[in-house]
Amino acid sequence: MTLRTRWKKAIGTAGAAAALAALTAATPSVAHAAPVHHYYLEVGGTGSAAPAPDCTSTYAFANKHLDGGIPVPVCYPASAGPWLNGHNAPDLNAPSYDASVREGYRNLLAAAEATHRRDPAARLTLVSYSQGAQVADQVLATIAAGRTAIPRSQVNGMLYADPMQPGTGVWARVPKGWSALGFTSTGAAPAAYEGVPVRRFCIRTDLACDATSLRSVPGFVNQHPTYWQEGNIMTQTIAQDGGDGITWYDAR
Repeated sequence: MTLRTRWKKAIGTAGAAAALAALTAATPSVAHAAPVHHYYLEVGGTGSAAPAPDCTSTYAFANKHLDGGIPVPVCYPASAGPWLNGHNAPDLNAPSYDASVREGYRNLLAAAEATHRRDPAARLTLVSYSQGAQVADQVLATIAAGRTAIPRSQVNGMLYADPMQPGTGVWARVPKGWSALGFTSTGAAPAAYEGVPVRRFCIRTDLACDATSLRSVPGFVNQHPTYWQEGNIMTQTIAQDGGDGITWYDAR
C-alpha cells in the first residue's frame, strides 16, 4: 500500500483531497531519477531471418530471460547465397555471406545509433550469434574507436559462436583477405575492445569459433545449432552481460 493510499484510508474519503494538498505543501519535493533502460540489440545467425518487426528467430527462447531488458531485433539478410538464403534454403538470388554481413553492419550500427538518440542514458548490449557475431564485432570496433556518438561506457557485447573469435575462430585461422565462394576472411577480432566489455561463448569443436582441429568439421554440425535452444547456453547467459573474455563449453 502506498503512502498516499494509507493516508486516504486513515482520514476518510471526504477529507482526502484537502489533507493530500496539505501533505504535499508540507513535504519537500524529492527528485526521483528516471530508470535507466537496457536494450538488447539482437543480430541472428545465417538462415534465421524473419519478417519485421521480429527480424530473426534466433532469440525466440532467449528473450524470455532478459530480466526486464528490452529486445531490439535487427533485420538483415542472414544469408550465404547461393548456398543458403535467410531461411536456410539454397537460393541463387540470395546475397552472399559477405554482402549479408555488410548489410548487417549498416543495420546494426543504425539501430544502435537510433536507440541511443531516442534514449541517451540507456545501456546497449549487442547480442549476436554466428554470422551475426561477425556483424557485431565490426560494430563494436566502430563504437570502441569513437566513430559514433554512442559512449563506450554504455555499451557491451555478448557474442555466441563468433567466427572472428581471437585465436580459435574460423577467420582467426584463415589468412586475412582469403576469399572464395562469397566468403572473405576478416582475420581475428582483437582480444579486447577499448572501453567496451565483450564476452564470447563457444562450444569446443564448433568450427565457427573453434576451428582448431579436424574434429571441428563434424563438431560444427553437432554443436553450432545448440546455443539458442531452450535451456541451453544463450538462455542461461543472455542477461549476464558485462565482463570480458571467452567462456568455453565442452562438446556434447
